[in-house]
Amino acid sequence: MRQNKSCGPAAAALSSRGFTLIELAIVLVVMGIVIAFAGPRVVGGLTGQGVRTAALQTAAMLRYARSKAVNTGCRYHVMFDGGKRRVIFLQGSIEDTAGRQSSGGGFAAGTAGGDDPLQDGFAGADAGAAPAEGEKREYQLPDGVFFENVVIADIDSAGFGDDAVMMLTFYPSGMSPGAFVTIADERGRRFFITVDTIAGGVRVDQEQDNA
Repeated sequence: MRQNKSCGPAAAALSSRGFTLIELAIVLVVMGIVIAFAGPRVVGGLTGQGVRTAALQTAAMLRYARSKAVNTGCRYHVMFDGGKRRVIFLQGSIEDTAGRQSSGGGFAAGTAGGDDPLQDGFAGADAGAAPAEGEKREYQLPDGVFFENVVIADIDSAGFGDDAVMMLTFYPSGMSPGAFVTIADERGRRFFITVDTIAGGVRVDQEQDNA
């Protein structure tokens, strides 16, 4: 039977030749084109996870505050600190449960968004909304992510500047004054968090790119 397999030094030299400079140059050019087109999309997708994570974490804290208010019979507050780009969860004091929610479900919104005005120089629990022994949690927004706007009980943070601290209160009934929070990043990506006034439900929506 005839063998088609080549043997000898010539065949060995041919098999070990490898790639030529022209072939390597073509491969590098193709890789450069692929990276040029796909690179920004990949990087953009990774950086966009920061604002998405921030929106989901903020929504989770809001849902947790509502759940705690319903289960414990106490008020719970969620504060949006625009200057330090953080969300703060505070437990209301026992005497705070009487509150200002009327039997008819009405709310008397304070200057800082639905409750008593915040004191100057707010530093977490020092705002007077919760006792030192009350539960407190804090979430720091990722780098490049910020609160673009916070509206609570028709009070807009835009009227107080970028360093405004807005406070949303959840009552034992599960109700809240309602809120609309816009979280954005430096690339213009936005997520919207809506807190329902009656039911206190929390919804997260992403801004759609129509380009």
